[in-house]
Amino acid sequence: MRILIISPCFNLSAKAQASMNILCIKEIAEQDLETIKKLSPDLIYLSVRFPGHLTRPGCLQGPQILKKLKERLPNVPVVGVSSVWNKLEKEFAKDGLADVISASKLQILFPHLSWTDHLS
Repeated sequence: MRILIISPCFNLSAKAQASMNILCIKEIAEQDLETIKKLSPDLIYLSVRFPGHLTRPGCLQGPQILKKLKERLPNVPVVGVSSVWNKLEKEFAKDGLADVISASKLQILFPHLSWTDHLS
């Protein structure tokens, strides 16, 4: 199973990524979407929030990423990841997320992930 984690808050060593068949990326620009499609992930974890100060100009934000992913990979489930559950996340969930989990649960699933909470 190929897993893609898209989050500005998670880190995973290259060695862990290779051994676990997981790709962890911090940000996505429009031109990256075709590469992601070619990677053909089986499951995508997507941070709901992408603070502007953590991404380069031209990078997409959570809701934009979800929309673009669903256009290009309509059959791949996208699970939202959030450290806070509020109205924004509830609205985002309506846009095609398969499910939403907390950041701490994602760390339990993938113990090699390190988490930096830039959102507090």
